[in-house]
Amino acid sequence: MGNGYKWLFKCYFVCHTMEEYPGKVVEIIDYPSSQSIKARTIKIAVPETVSFAPGQFVMVANQSVKNKSFPDKLKWASMSVANAPSEKGIIELGMDMGEEGGIRHFVCTKLKVGDEMILKGPMGNFVCKDEPHQPVLIALGTGITPIISMARHTLETWPNTKVDLFYSLKTSEIYLFKDSLEKLAAQHPLFAMNVTVTREDNSWNGLRGRIQEHLKTYDFGDKTKRIFYLCGSPKGVTEIISVIKELGFSDDQIKKEQW
Repeated sequence: MGNGYKWLFKCYFVCHTMEEYPGKVVEIIDYPSSQSIKARTIKIAVPETVSFAPGQFVMVANQSVKNKSFPDKLKWASMSVANAPSEKGIIELGMDMGEEGGIRHFVCTKLKVGDEMILKGPMGNFVCKDEPHQPVLIALGTGITPIISMARHTLETWPNTKVDLFYSLKTSEIYLFKDSLEKLAAQHPLFAMNVTVTREDNSWNGLRGRIQEHLKTYDFGDKTKRIFYLCGSPKGVTEIISVIKELGFSDDQIKKEQW
């Protein structure tokens, strides 16, 4: 059995042996789009005993969505947690619509405030170091979800820490956690937001183009103090890591999550 299959088997085994716990949807924010890309952020009330590290994910299910191969079983989906660990009793998630028949599609098209969810976890090793350092946070699309958890935790725990965010959007319509990020920036002068749009968007007045191009000319200060955290598509993450290494950063300074 190859390493990839061993990892998948381990994740499957861990997920199916973890204890389930209930959740109730208490908030939904929609991100409608003229290009038929739909996304949502939601908050789920969970037992206050649930704890997680910034960057981890949970498994989410609903009784209305069954596994096509095993109709008596629930269909589960992994979703990264967006809120800071200090916010007890809440799991905040962000996602795009995904394929029809999946949990993400159900959440984005049918879920309502007050609906019940089923959760497992947290899981995952993509976590922010719990010690003072200067993170560079890089998010592609919905990859912002674990990244904003890291930003919230770092700025809450070490408010005088330099934190740089690079966030790539297809269009400004799908700007997940926009209000929360702008609030963080207003509260923390050392939190630098670099948000860029990659598609034609006449309503956008900010940065444009791929994150890679903006990294090449960015002033990172003392490079020995920086650690990069990247989340997004495998192709995009791989291309960005190549640029980071060209800038003189080592493998030990790069942490990634791909989906």
